[in-house]
Amino acid sequence: MSLESKLSSTSDLDNLSTISSPGRRTLSIGGSPMAGPKPLRKIPKAPFKILDAPSLQDDYYLNLLDWSANNVLAVALCNSVYLWSAYTSKVVKLCEYEADSETVTSIAWSISHPHFISVGTSQGRIQVWDSVAGTMIRELKKHEARVGALAWNSSQLASGSRDRTICVQDIRMCVHGHGSSSSSHGGSMRRHSLGGSGSHAPDSKKPKNDSSPPGTMGAMALSTPPRPTSSSSSALPAPPPPNFPELREAAPPQIDDSVQTVLAAAEDAQVKMSLFSSTSSRLEAMRSVFSPLPPPSVPGSSPQTTVLFASPARHSSSATMGGLNDTSSGSSGVVKELRGHRQEVCGLKWSFDEKMLASGGNDNKLLVWEPAQQSCDPVHRFEDHTAAVKAVAWSPHQAGLLASGGGTADRHIRFWNASTGLPLHKIDTGSQVCNLMWSRTVNEVVSTHGYSLNQIIVWKYPSMQKLATLSGHTMRVLFLAMSPDGQSIVTGAGDETLRFWNVFPLPKNRAGIALGHSALVPSTCDAR
Repeated sequence: MSLESKLSSTSDLDNLSTISSPGRRTLSIGGSPMAGPKPLRKIPKAPFKILDAPSLQDDYYLNLLDWSANNVLAVALCNSVYLWSAYTSKVVKLCEYEADSETVTSIAWSISHPHFISVGTSQGRIQVWDSVAGTMIRELKKHEARVGALAWNSSQLASGSRDRTICVQDIRMCVHGHGSSSSSHGGSMRRHSLGGSGSHAPDSKKPKNDSSPPGTMGAMALSTPPRPTSSSSSALPAPPPPNFPELREAAPPQIDDSVQTVLAAAEDAQVKMSLFSSTSSRLEAMRSVFSPLPPPSVPGSSPQTTVLFASPARHSSSATMGGLNDTSSGSSGVVKELRGHRQEVCGLKWSFDEKMLASGGNDNKLLVWEPAQQSCDPVHRFEDHTAAVKAVAWSPHQAGLLASGGGTADRHIRFWNASTGLPLHKIDTGSQVCNLMWSRTVNEVVSTHGYSLNQIIVWKYPSMQKLATLSGHTMRVLFLAMSPDGQSIVTGAGDETLRFWNVFPLPKNRAGIALGHSALVPSTCDAR
């Protein structure tokens, strides 16, 4: 008799009980224990939100998407950088370069100062922007070719370029960028700031996209236009700058063990967001994005103050970066220039202890560096991949565990012991590996793929059992970022869409209770 038939029997059903033991799940039927498979976690197969992203470049070697610890998603669309607030669902344009001469090729949020974002361009420039003030506050050492990869640790920024070099620069030593004057950029860049001391009003000349009607501009397209004002926006003067209160950067929330829910759940329906076409609407949206918001009330926990962004210093010639003061103007800020790749560097990630830096290149090599050491040579060279290595990720669960993924001709995810330099194991995924990212709460890893499946796969480590295969993108899934709470991911593809997925469980307290159920909850983010 089958197990289902036995369970349907009244006499046996009366004797059914569950026996729990560490690492084992059994059923007791009529006093006889029977092992049962542990059910797999259910992962939704459909995205809970979709953003249109026109002009999102279909280039495997670029890194155009990142999610900050302050719950702000940054995406580079051709020659512009846009910011989407998960708190308010508002979108603003941070900066814009002249399309004919310079495009954005990489972006990355700072870990220790999450309202600062680094931007790499096709001209080899690296800039650090204050996303609150909307101003460029650092211009770092320039590469000789496009900058396709950026990676932060607490105080250093590593950049990888098509010129085959990796520069590790200390942001506390860098010369203050000449971005306080628009003339310093030779008219090659437009900035969109909040105004106030040290800020600049938007160009009187409208950006190229401003002539498009709402919902059709070269940015995240809108299903509904922005709320109209009482009079024509073109007739209104520029809105006054917001008044930033003096706030200190908030610590991660301390949540009581008895809490079962933290924030309101994210929207279930697929929603398309937008940018605003007029300058005044964009400034109004920027004020909405960057206005400090109180946190939702949490049952059973003490009230706390949480803000979207820490209050920035007003920028001047002696500006500081979140307490990181400029040194003398003669300091270059370059800690090391690392040369080991023979082709473009397209993947960069710091280990969680910040001692090692992993780099992947178009030369099919995965290199591991220790920039703090005197030597400029890599400590390990892994040469097993047979295609470009863009996907690189360090495990947060095991020190020295490094994962990498190969391109179309390789298709493998490989795992390495970066402490000993030994390969561990590999798996053939059947398609180009574009990104890898570990969960911070469970020992799982998510991969995104290009030719020819265009899928997102969640794997159980170390068995590499597939937990879920997510489909929806119609072109290569080239870009990946994780939400601050570690539950949600966002993927970007050549089909010019960004899709949000719930794939990982929320962290639990000591009682095993999940700390909240929101897909977009403010927390500390450090996904490497």
